[in-house]
Amino acid sequence: MRKVILVLITVLLAYAATAQYVSITDPGFKNELRIKYPASFNAAGLLDTTSNEILTEDTLVIFGPTNLEGLQYFKSLTFLSCGSNSAEAGSIPSFPASLKTLEISQFYYLTELPALPPLLQHITCTQTRVSVLPALPDSLEFLNCMGNRINHIPSFPAGLKFLYCGENPLSILPEFPDSLIEADFSNIFVFPDAAIANVPALPAGLKKLICANQQITSLPVLPEGLQELN
Repeated sequence: MRKVILVLITVLLAYAATAQYVSITDPGFKNELRIKYPASFNAAGLLDTTSNEILTEDTLVIFGPTNLEGLQYFKSLTFLSCGSNSAEAGSIPSFPASLKTLEISQFYYLTELPALPPLLQHITCTQTRVSVLPALPDSLEFLNCMGNRINHIPSFPAGLKFLYCGENPLSILPEFPDSLIEADFSNIFVFPDAAIANVPALPAGLKKLICANQQITSLPVLPEGLQELN
């Protein structure tokens, strides 16, 4: 009997040593996670970062919390959708390196983004107070950053196919990659003092160009295969 007890104690101690418990500081985020992953929290309300359901989860949809500290423990996450209509300042400390699709919408008081993961293929980031985009990964194919406060966009990756960056106080655009199929940098007078006067050379494969309500004096040579111009 004593040997059995010793074995049980040894197993429990080994488990305690491998489990790493952390506090999720945002009450809303903590509540969402406890509902989704109840077995990953201990009696004290701490998240076990070694929990299998946390480490293997690939999809997370969260709306409401303003601070997503703890997101980094989802090591297999490939899809993230998040937003918050709270008046509190928003914060996303870091993204999992495995992320491929990122959707941020109506995160009204989010002012900056952390470094973007290297495998990211799709970014939708709209209706925030973000003013500068981080460096865009080479894997990116789709970028929708309309309706923010972005005044600077870094170089576009060579494989980017779809670009929607209108309704931002932009005055300069980087060179368009040859892979680009659609581009929208229209301005609906949300930022009347900012306008893109000079448009970079248009790639030969471009099918759709939306540049309405900009102070453009002239356009580059239009591709022969262009199907829509506004």
